[in-house]
Amino acid sequence: MSEKTGLVAVTSRSFSTHPLLRQQLQKEYINVKFNESNEQLTGEKLVNFLQGAEKAIIGLELIDEILLAKLPDLKVICKMGTGIDKIDFKALNQYNVAFTHTPGVNKRSVSELVLALVFTLLRHLPAINANVKKDKWRQLRGTTLTGKVVGIIGFGAIGRDLAELLKGFNCQCLIYDVIEHNNLPPHVTQINLEKLLMNSDIVTLHVPLTLNNYHFIDKPQLSKMKKGSILINTARGGLINEEALYEFLQHNYLQAAALDVFETEPKVPLKLLQLDNFFATSHIAGSTEEAILAMGLQAIEGLKVATIPKIENYA
Repeated sequence: MSEKTGLVAVTSRSFSTHPLLRQQLQKEYINVKFNESNEQLTGEKLVNFLQGAEKAIIGLELIDEILLAKLPDLKVICKMGTGIDKIDFKALNQYNVAFTHTPGVNKRSVSELVLALVFTLLRHLPAINANVKKDKWRQLRGTTLTGKVVGIIGFGAIGRDLAELLKGFNCQCLIYDVIEHNNLPPHVTQINLEKLLMNSDIVTLHVPLTLNNYHFIDKPQLSKMKKGSILINTARGGLINEEALYEFLQHNYLQAAALDVFETEPKVPLKLLQLDNFFATSHIAGSTEEAILAMGLQAIEGLKVATIPKIENYA
């Protein structure tokens, strides 16, 4: 089948509902189908949707050996977004399926949400909003972001962008990363994880989820965090042990936490939601008009340049 006539299936809901992205993809390919269900496809629904497709643009769907075994026509997958924890690269290699994704394109969208979450917690906005709606005029005293020490775990595109934004608030940024970084800005210092946790007023996660860092933040790490500090996660849910986080929030060791991602999305632990010092959003860090358009356009280009993945690059 030719490049132009082979079926391209789009499971990503944000792409499927974006008029400009739909139009652009249909300019490039004749035979296109979009996910019109407004739900994330799983199991047989996902298999049926992708059946017969040569290329696919996906979102948060699980791509594994079981799925690929049922899709002999599928040759190219492009994932919108950064996270690749739901992609089985051994299976892609086994079935000779090319792959690419769009890392870093949504960095400003994610960085801005981190700041929004930080301000929300520092200024007690949920409690204040609830009080005003109940006709209770209580002026809860918050704290400023200016001059705070912010620990950034992971210094890729998003971590670097966040540090640049924090410069404007005169924040000192402590970073932890598996890669040693040179020529860092004056307000950024690379240190080990323990020192970062002990000295940061705010800790924010910006690393991919892998088999090696599941529950990267657990009881030992939480106990090392500065008492009264804040924890933010807009990366991947499995990075934090949510049971352990609950304990540290319940006993007010941490001032507060805000999570945009959870281990078993879309389910959020009810215990966490019942805490006044916990704030949740629904995996929206990359969900801005600008980020979705940029990721979608890059995904379209990715369909042309995807390659068979080398497993060692994604270990």
